[in-house]
Formats: sequence, structure tokens, C-alpha cells
Amino acid sequence: MKLFVLAIYAVSMFASPASAATQYVTGKVVQTQGHTIPACRTVQIRNATDGSIVYFRIPNTGQDNSILAITMTALTAGLQVIVAYDPAVTSGCGTEPQINWIGLLSNN
Repeated sequence: MKLFVLAIYAVSMFASPASAATQYVTGKVVQTQGHTIPACRTVQIRNATDGSIVYFRIPNTGQDNSILAITMTALTAGLQVIVAYDPAVTSGCGTEPQINWIGLLSNN
């Protein structure tokens, strides 16, 4: 799994529009939601490092719901995710940072 995480990190360095302030958290999705205002959708992740709950917003791209699809899959399957985010970038709905990208990790 560590090799997979490193591969995701390496790819994100070149393929992600993330800024220099990008941070990462790995954990399990404990709650995800839909919302009548898409930019207000939230996801809660239990941080694998310290067990804390970390809150994020699912951005409204207007074209793609892949982040929501990954959070729903991770929640129902009990799989871990790795999330990249910039703490200074929100979705415009609340103070939680928006997810820049999310990866679904295998239990193997």
C-alpha cells in the first residue's frame, strides 16, 4: 500500500492542479452527503494517523461527480482513501477545505 500511495503522490506532483500548499490525509470515510447546493456537500474522514475526524467539502465542478462517487464507494465498502487538499481553498460554502483529488486504496 505504501508503494501505491507514493505512486499517487508522484503522479499528483505532475498531473494535479494542486498548489504548493497541498496536504494529504489518509483514512476512512465515515459520512458523505448530497446537497441541493452541490458546493455545500461534505465528507467526513477518520484520519488513519490519529483517529480524528477531518471535514472536507466536495467541490462542484459542474461537469463531474467522481469525488462524490469515490466517497460513496469508500463508505459502503469500508476502504481507505487518500485525500489531497489545500487548507486555504474552500468550496465557497463553509470553511472546510475542498478536496482537490481523492484516491481509493485497496485493503490488500
